[in-house]
Amino acid sequence: MAPGDFYMLGSLQAEMKKIEPAIHSLEHEIQLSLTLSESYYLCSSAIILASLLIEAGDIPEAKKILKLVDPGEGGFIPHVGYKTKVELLARVEEKLKK
Repeated sequence: MAPGDFYMLGSLQAEMKKIEPAIHSLEHEIQLSLTLSESYYLCSSAIILASLLIEAGDIPEAKKILKLVDPGEGGFIPHVGYKTKVELLARVEEKLKK
């Protein structure tokens, strides 16, 4: 697999609301991106994965994934739109207050 392949698959799965497979694919992309120092797919995958994890209620894992992304970075999340790390961390705080 080349950089971006698991990202594209995970994005499609997220678009189709196949959450578990999307999480699995995006985790693979993050590992591949870290190995190859591929920052674009790392950031994009981390943003989508963190959003899925937040919605699934896995706040600790979402926060762990967001540590891989610089504060000003963001990405497009299927069915949500463009979100930044800062916006996702704000969603984390909202979830923690509930």
